[in-house]
Amino acid sequence: MNIRFKKISFFILVCVTALFCSRSVDAANADTLFFSWAYDSEWTSWTFNNIDNIGNNSGLRIIDEATGFATQGYITTKVSASGIANWKRAIIETDSLLHESTETTDVADDVTVAARFSTDNSHWSSLDEFNSGTLSNSQDLYVVATFNGTTKTTPVLKSLKIEYEVDSLGYSVVNFEKKIFRIDTSTGGTKKPILTSTFDPGDEVVVRVAITPKTAGIGAAVLVDYRPKALEIENITNSDARKITLCGLKVSDKIYQTSFLDNSGSDGASYSSFSDLTIGKDETYYFCYKYMVDSDVQEKNVLSQSSAVLSANGGMQILASSNNYILIRGSNYIASDSSAKVLDDVENRKYPIDDQLSPSFVSYQTVSGGVLQTDPFYVYKRGFSGKSRGGNLLSLPAIVKSSNQEIAYSQYYMLYNPAFYLFGNIFSGDSYAGNAMDFNSRFSAISKEPYSIENKLNSQDALYNYYFDENSVIAWGGEESGGSDKYKNSAMKTALESYTKSSGSPENRCKLSNPNQLGVDGKPLNLQLNDCSKFNISSNVDDSWPSGRLWYLDVRSSGTQNVDVGRVGRNTNIYGRGTIFIDFNNGRSDNTVTINSLNFVSDAKMGIVVTGGNVVFSKQARMFKGVVFNPRAEGSSVGGKISFAKDGRMLKVYGSLVADEIEFNPRNRETAEYGIMIYNDVALMNQPLPGFEGLNSVVTGK
Repeated sequence: MNIRFKKISFFILVCVTALFCSRSVDAANADTLFFSWAYDSEWTSWTFNNIDNIGNNSGLRIIDEATGFATQGYITTKVSASGIANWKRAIIETDSLLHESTETTDVADDVTVAARFSTDNSHWSSLDEFNSGTLSNSQDLYVVATFNGTTKTTPVLKSLKIEYEVDSLGYSVVNFEKKIFRIDTSTGGTKKPILTSTFDPGDEVVVRVAITPKTAGIGAAVLVDYRPKALEIENITNSDARKITLCGLKVSDKIYQTSFLDNSGSDGASYSSFSDLTIGKDETYYFCYKYMVDSDVQEKNVLSQSSAVLSANGGMQILASSNNYILIRGSNYIASDSSAKVLDDVENRKYPIDDQLSPSFVSYQTVSGGVLQTDPFYVYKRGFSGKSRGGNLLSLPAIVKSSNQEIAYSQYYMLYNPAFYLFGNIFSGDSYAGNAMDFNSRFSAISKEPYSIENKLNSQDALYNYYFDENSVIAWGGEESGGSDKYKNSAMKTALESYTKSSGSPENRCKLSNPNQLGVDGKPLNLQLNDCSKFNISSNVDDSWPSGRLWYLDVRSSGTQNVDVGRVGRNTNIYGRGTIFIDFNNGRSDNTVTINSLNFVSDAKMGIVVTGGNVVFSKQARMFKGVVFNPRAEGSSVGGKISFAKDGRMLKVYGSLVADEIEFNPRNRETAEYGIMIYNDVALMNQPLPGFEGLNSVVTGK
């Protein structure tokens, strides 16, 4: 059904003067709060009769019957708030809709939404009466909104806001402390609480919250503690011996006795709550409960927000909060003859993960001096080599200012991995690993082939024959992964297409005239120059392009099959930052870019983009710093493969390899190192190379 809108928006608010609207409430001792409904999800608490939700947060309307709109409908609800000093006013925003079969644009005068209010569900007041202060100070308020329309036109209720005042309870300062413990049983089976923010699947966790009102007592308050998906959730009471052994309290410490509710996430949220709290000034009460981290094993490290909130008046008044986080560590791959990937057993880890989320508590006082926050600050410490699942912790503070002064502050965090997901510093992602382990595990064996002694390598050999899964986050998409641009990084595609234009391309583009400029003659490659003509003759980096330049080589019509980056058998010096874009796209299946022995001088970083061809790291290649991006065009079988020449020298890559398919072949090892090592370079994500700006959208989800 197509609906045409005729907008008649207006606010209904009757309040002639401040004196007429006021009641015997001392404004200095009252706080104004409100209930509000505008979004689709907020109307779910109402009872509908002949009323529909339009959708897309557009409001409510009368239902559409076979002959047109019904002519009348209504909605009802009940709200409650404690400490009511004054039901203050209601604000209603309305609109109207014409039925799709209606030709006229006129709206009848009797298309209205009329609201009425009651504190006893018996005696009712109109909107004007409500706003003039006729209702009693009952904590309960009943609301009915009646819709009157015609078969051709329906009124639309877009939003409703009810303001009310409560006697100020003087909650200026509440000392609020949350601590999270892992229960350690390593000392002879005796359970001991260890203060930490780092957990493994199956760990037993104890949460302890201490509340001390400092300037006034609190009443009818609720404590809500958010947590990850968990098992075996249990409240610990004041008389329970575990108060001492698990909660770390003394006999004299008091655990508050109240109702305990657990919500295990049926609606997407997981939390435990304590309700009906009444605590006097300077009294300290504790709340303590335990749970077990979900024992499902995952490969990724997961950062979970684990905040606690103390509130009153139905959640409308926040008294105190603590914004905590916990890290649930992933697991290494282990050797398996199975056709599916197998992860290390968290109860008996052969290859433990050493990543740590370390909190530090720093008090933060607002300029008003009234609220003292002690939200923890976090540092992410990665384990070395194969003992890390990788990832980078972003700090995302939220600051509230008034008159250019900070009045509130909270620290938020996001844990992300580079565009191709890294465990340790090596790609793994959500991909299918077959008979695989982590690249960085001690066995260094990666295979998707049937088991055999040739491809089931051990610690004496190097990586062999691993392919990226099409559904991994770096795959360029295609029908196998759902089709269309949904699984592509469209920002990357758009950016690269702009560099291929004959006119109107980005200013940082330089065009290369022939493949020999890429170091075949042994000359250096300077990626960060202001003068495009000095690509091979200067070692001075130009600050005019701090992010570097993109060097475009168009070989679509030249028939060139092979392009070497760097001279065969000799080091080629690389200076500055920049990207080389080699554009084959001529339909040939034998187009290849070979990366030879490159010497990255100082902080040099190189991006290589290849379209319509494959990429090979030659036997002589020993080092690469940057990003290689080799997408296969949708619907094409040409290109999209990165491989490593067999029996080549030991190779280290600092950066990212992005392609539809990556093939590892055995490389020679030196000393105790691997044949191929790939390490993440966070700087490439924080300051992308030219053409790779869109790669960050995979990381942030923007």
